[in-house]
Amino acid sequence: VVTCGLILDGVAFTTTAGRSKITNLKRNPRCSLLVCQENWWGYVVLEGRASILSHQNTGALDLRQTLRDVYRVASGGEHPDWEEYDQAMVEQQRSVVVVVPEHVYGTRI
Repeated sequence: VVTCGLILDGVAFTTTAGRSKITNLKRNPRCSLLVCQENWWGYVVLEGRASILSHQNTGALDLRQTLRDVYRVASGGEHPDWEEYDQAMVEQQRSVVVVVPEHVYGTRI
Protein backbone atom coordinates (compact mmCIF):
# COMPACT_ATOMS: atom_id res chain seq x y z
CA VAL A 1 0.00 0.00 0.00
CA VAL A 2 1.45 3.34 -1.05
CA THR A 3 0.21 6.90 -1.35
CA CYS A 4 0.70 8.13 -4.89
CA GLY A 5 0.09 11.04 -7.21
CA LEU A 6 0.38 12.10 -10.84
CA ILE A 7 3.86 13.26 -11.85
CA LEU A 8 6.36 12.92 -14.71
CA ASP A 9 3.80 11.42 -17.16
CA GLY A 10 2.92 8.69 -14.69
CA VAL A 11 1.87 7.81 -11.18
CA ALA A 12 4.59 8.19 -8.55
CA PHE A 13 5.25 7.09 -5.00
CA THR A 14 8.28 6.90 -2.74
CA THR A 15 9.83 3.90 -1.04
CA THR A 16 12.93 3.11 0.96
CA ALA A 17 16.04 1.25 -0.15
CA GLY A 18 16.02 -2.48 0.39
CA ARG A 19 12.27 -2.94 -0.05
CA SER A 20 11.01 -5.76 -2.22
CA LYS A 21 9.35 -3.17 -4.48
CA ILE A 22 12.74 -1.75 -5.46
CA THR A 23 14.44 -5.13 -5.77
CA ASN A 24 11.68 -6.52 -8.00
CA LEU A 25 11.44 -3.39 -10.16
CA LYS A 26 15.18 -3.35 -10.74
CA ARG A 27 14.96 -6.94 -11.94
CA ASN A 28 11.86 -6.30 -14.10
CA PRO A 29 10.38 -2.79 -14.47
CA ARG A 30 7.05 -4.11 -15.80
CA CYS A 31 4.46 -3.78 -13.07
CA SER A 32 0.90 -2.98 -12.17
CA LEU A 33 -0.41 -0.46 -9.68
CA LEU A 34 -3.88 -0.59 -8.14
CA VAL A 35 -5.26 2.86 -7.31
CA CYS A 36 -8.45 2.82 -5.27
CA GLN A 37 -10.84 5.07 -3.44
CA GLU A 38 -10.76 5.28 0.34
CA ASN A 39 -13.87 3.07 0.52
CA TRP A 40 -12.21 0.46 -1.79
CA TRP A 41 -15.19 0.45 -4.20
CA GLY A 42 -13.80 2.36 -7.16
CA TYR A 43 -10.43 1.41 -8.57
CA VAL A 44 -8.12 1.70 -11.55
CA VAL A 45 -5.30 -0.67 -12.43
CA LEU A 46 -2.33 0.78 -14.27
CA GLU A 47 -0.03 -1.61 -16.10
CA GLY A 48 3.24 -0.24 -17.37
CA ARG A 49 6.91 0.28 -16.75
CA ALA A 50 8.42 1.72 -13.63
CA SER A 51 11.36 4.10 -13.48
CA ILE A 52 13.31 4.42 -10.26
CA LEU A 53 14.89 7.72 -9.31
CA SER A 54 17.40 7.29 -6.49
CA HIS A 55 20.64 8.74 -5.19
CA GLN A 56 22.37 6.18 -7.45
CA ASN A 57 21.05 7.61 -10.74
CA THR A 58 19.72 11.09 -9.97
CA GLY A 59 21.49 14.23 -8.83
CA ALA A 60 20.87 15.26 -5.24
CA LEU A 61 19.02 18.47 -6.14
CA ASP A 62 16.84 16.78 -8.76
CA LEU A 63 15.99 13.92 -6.40
CA ARG A 64 15.16 16.33 -3.57
CA GLN A 65 12.83 18.31 -5.85
CA THR A 66 11.15 15.18 -7.21
CA LEU A 67 10.61 13.79 -3.69
CA ARG A 68 9.03 17.11 -2.76
CA ASP A 69 6.85 17.05 -5.89
CA VAL A 70 5.62 13.54 -5.08
CA TYR A 71 4.79 14.67 -1.54
CA ARG A 72 2.78 17.60 -2.90
CA VAL A 73 0.73 15.56 -5.38
CA ALA A 74 0.19 12.65 -2.98
CA SER A 75 -0.80 14.78 0.01
CA GLY A 76 -2.45 17.66 -1.82
CA GLY A 77 -0.39 20.26 0.01
CA GLU A 78 2.89 21.56 1.32
CA HIS A 79 4.99 19.99 4.04
CA PRO A 80 5.20 22.15 7.19
CA ASP A 81 9.01 21.81 7.35
CA TRP A 82 10.80 21.06 4.08
CA GLU A 83 14.25 20.92 5.68
CA GLU A 84 13.05 18.25 8.10
CA TYR A 85 11.38 16.37 5.23
CA ASP A 86 14.53 16.52 3.07
CA GLN A 87 16.66 15.20 5.94
CA ALA A 88 14.22 12.32 6.56
CA MET A 89 14.29 11.39 2.86
CA VAL A 90 18.11 11.19 2.93
CA GLU A 91 18.18 9.21 6.19
CA GLN A 92 15.54 6.77 4.90
CA GLN A 93 17.31 6.46 1.53
CA ARG A 94 14.04 7.18 -0.25
CA SER A 95 13.61 6.63 -3.97
CA VAL A 96 10.85 7.77 -6.28
CA VAL A 97 9.08 5.15 -8.38
CA VAL A 98 7.19 6.44 -11.43
CA VAL A 99 4.87 4.03 -13.23
CA VAL A 100 4.03 5.19 -16.76
CA PRO A 101 0.79 3.43 -17.76
CA GLU A 102 0.58 1.45 -20.97
CA HIS A 103 -2.79 -0.12 -20.16
CA VAL A 104 -5.49 1.14 -17.77
CA TYR A 105 -8.66 -0.61 -16.64
CA GLY A 106 -11.05 -0.73 -13.69
CA THR A 107 -14.12 1.07 -12.45
CA ARG A 108 -14.72 4.78 -12.12
CA ILE A 109 -12.93 6.62 -9.38
